[in-house]
Amino acid sequence: MLLLVFFLCKKDKEDTSSTRNSPLLETAHDYKEKGKLDSALNYFYKAKIDFQNKKDTLGIAKSLVNIGVILTEKGDFYGGQETSLDALQFIKSKTLETNQLLFLDYTNLGNANYSYGDYRKAIYFYDLALKHAEKDIDSKLTLNFKGNCYRDLKEYDKALAIYNEALANDTTKNKEWARIVNNEAKTRWLKNNNYNPEPNFHIALQVCVDQKDFF
Repeated sequence: MLLLVFFLCKKDKEDTSSTRNSPLLETAHDYKEKGKLDSALNYFYKAKIDFQNKKDTLGIAKSLVNIGVILTEKGDFYGGQETSLDALQFIKSKTLETNQLLFLDYTNLGNANYSYGDYRKAIYFYDLALKHAEKDIDSKLTLNFKGNCYRDLKEYDKALAIYNEALANDTTKNKEWARIVNNEAKTRWLKNNNYNPEPNFHIALQVCVDQKDFF
């Protein structure tokens, strides 16, 4: 799950002039996309300090959102949660870019709380994230996270309804689709052990094999 929000948090193609020309932020993103999380974290912290000196609240918010995601990815769920909460106070204007930041920040807060085992609070943050999801894939992945929470709460009917919502009218059959199909089948089996999930497991696996992309 954590890798998903990390994937979603890749460097925005549309950036504002205040942060586009930040060498520190650029370097941080480059390290992050190469999987060098410690180096990325170091440069995001440096970028945050630089933006603080410039009183650039958007730059501070971008740095903190990325720091929060990386901390959660590295298993520091408390640090990731606190950093993401801190980022919210710096997201002031309402633009396409800040909407994307809010989506990522709320998703990370959901993931951190899910990792704690606080599924109710995770659902709360995933619902907030869904309000800011602009892309279809973002909505589907967040619905998958939310469905997992209900599954782990053993509220299987709610989980299945959410998975089915995510799968509705989806003919893409990509890795994300396969992940939801896999979770939906697992949940049906948890609800009724007489249900055989293997056919859907095989369908999901075959999609990943075909695309050479495993989750």
